[in-house]
Amino acid sequence: MKKFLSILFMLVLTLVLSASDTHVITFSDEEVNNVRQKIACFEDKDGMLSLQEVRNLPFQMCKNSEPSFGFTDSAYWFKLSVYPDAAALNEIWWMGITYPLLDNIKFYLLDEQGQLKTEKQSGDLYPFSNRDIASRYFYFKLPFTLSEPYTIYLRIHTEGAMQVPIEFENSKTLSEDNQLRWLLSGLYYGIFIIIFFYNLTMYFYTRENTYVLYLLFMSSFVMWQLTLDGMGVQYFWTENRWMVEHGPPFWTALVTLTVLVFSRNFLQTSSFLPRMDKLISGLMVVALVLSVTSSLMPYKTAMLASMVLVIVVVPVLFIAGVLVLKDHYRAARFYVVGWSAFLLGTLIFVLGKFDIFSGFYFFNHIQQAGSALEMIFLSLALADRVKLLEEEYLEKMKRMNVVLNEKVNDGIDQIRQQDQVLQRQSRFAALGEMIEQIAHQWRQPLNTLALLNNDLYFKIKMGISAEPFLDKIHNQVNDNLQYMSKTIDDFRNYYTADKELERYAIEEVIENTVALNEALLKHAQIVCTVHSEKKHYVKTAKSEMTQVFMTLLKNAHDVLIDNETENAKIDIFINSDAEGVKVYVQDNGGGIKDEVIERVFDAYFTTKSDTEGTGIGLYMAKTIVEKSMDGKLEVENSAKGARFIVRLPESKEA
Repeated sequence: MKKFLSILFMLVLTLVLSASDTHVITFSDEEVNNVRQKIACFEDKDGMLSLQEVRNLPFQMCKNSEPSFGFTDSAYWFKLSVYPDAAALNEIWWMGITYPLLDNIKFYLLDEQGQLKTEKQSGDLYPFSNRDIASRYFYFKLPFTLSEPYTIYLRIHTEGAMQVPIEFENSKTLSEDNQLRWLLSGLYYGIFIIIFFYNLTMYFYTRENTYVLYLLFMSSFVMWQLTLDGMGVQYFWTENRWMVEHGPPFWTALVTLTVLVFSRNFLQTSSFLPRMDKLISGLMVVALVLSVTSSLMPYKTAMLASMVLVIVVVPVLFIAGVLVLKDHYRAARFYVVGWSAFLLGTLIFVLGKFDIFSGFYFFNHIQQAGSALEMIFLSLALADRVKLLEEEYLEKMKRMNVVLNEKVNDGIDQIRQQDQVLQRQSRFAALGEMIEQIAHQWRQPLNTLALLNNDLYFKIKMGISAEPFLDKIHNQVNDNLQYMSKTIDDFRNYYTADKELERYAIEEVIENTVALNEALLKHAQIVCTVHSEKKHYVKTAKSEMTQVFMTLLKNAHDVLIDNETENAKIDIFINSDAEGVKVYVQDNGGGIKDEVIERVFDAYFTTKSDTEGTGIGLYMAKTIVEKSMDGKLEVENSAKGARFIVRLPESKEA
């Protein structure tokens, strides 16, 4: 544990050893901890040498404690002599290479006589199941059987960066170090998970598109990190060759693209920095092309291009953040601070890949620490931006409210001025409607009076004694005149709330209405029959009920006349049930067409000519029944004609 912590926080350790031979390492604590300083190297530029050929060639001590050679086409050989003492033979020992992006590794263990005891092959191009330990790193078991010198040879060739951090550990220290690595990885990815769901929640709360872009950046960055630290190949795409061979350059380019898109949107460079915005847009195109074509190019070419793009994008976005901050864009404060940590860590990390800096462990962990800080500060920047937008929105709402209040006050003044005009117009409109309704109600009794007058006139002219008919004619004329007078009073009080209600038998109103229309029905040769087995009582305004049945009889009369119905008749059935009193007014005029039956109660709808109908009668009848009497007026077609149904609450009072 102590050994790993010292490695984790170690700064650059540059120690150039001029010795031409390897150092022998005994397995004491001090020797194992300093193993990196005693590794000899040899560059095989053509990559064609075998083990036997390399054994006879001179090795030089590696210039760095953590060998790193950047991007190279050469194969590198590493040589190390070790001496397990008697105590070391009681442990199981492992040699590990804690960098997961090496393509081809060959491991050789020779005894004191130079005999090959173990030969193994590993690397990320080989199946994961071939590894001695199911780990993201490469571990080789050291089968020590005797306390004697052993020589270890490693041959490594890779298309990526050549970084070879070597460790020797026994099973106990390996387990402890793995636990610490798991703890640090859990903390690192835990921060990302928390920040991801925090920003996802903020998106659902604000619906701000910038959060979507940030979440895309975070997702691609995590995928990139999983490819770099080997967690992805260990747990997610163990046998996926595409992710192993093309994942690192693809995700590097995609991370660059998403961070450019997010930064351009967040910093609003199109508004604050038009020239810089063009540069960022161009880099976005390059990153998009590189992410699409990365799987078509050789790994080394794609990785180099992605790294160069990162080196260019990092300072560009940092400068953009600083310039926007100078324009007093408050939200850029957290962006610049967070981005500074990320840019510094990423820049050092990328330069380390080119072997410009040494210190594998330090530079890998400083990149992770910088990225974690960047994610935290960018989340704060987004929250601050939302707060800033909210403040701007509230200020805008205040200004709009002031303007709106002024307009509302002006509108109220105008409405008040127009109220008097509207009141006068409404009175005239109501008066016109009332006159039209009175004219509609008077038309029928006037026709009746005309028929009675003609009947009396012709009897006198023809010398027929009219005396037997005078009383009957007088009564019919008087009833129609009373109805007409009552109609005026009814319409005058129609919209008032103090209409007089009385309890009466519905049969009385219906029989009275039929009597009022007797002359009209007789002239049209229409037989009207009322069917009722007993009296059915309701409590309504009696005059309004008369208006309803006058309208229904007149409507049936007109239909029978228009259709020239033979044996024309109107049947009125009265009964009651649990729902109340029901009155059916049914004719045999053929019924109402299906396309208009739903509209017969609409105001001003009529199937008659403009000179014969106004379309107001049935509308008024339905209004009276349903609004004044708490009833219902419906229509349906029966086998022979139309049937109007009046439903009214039954009065149970004594």
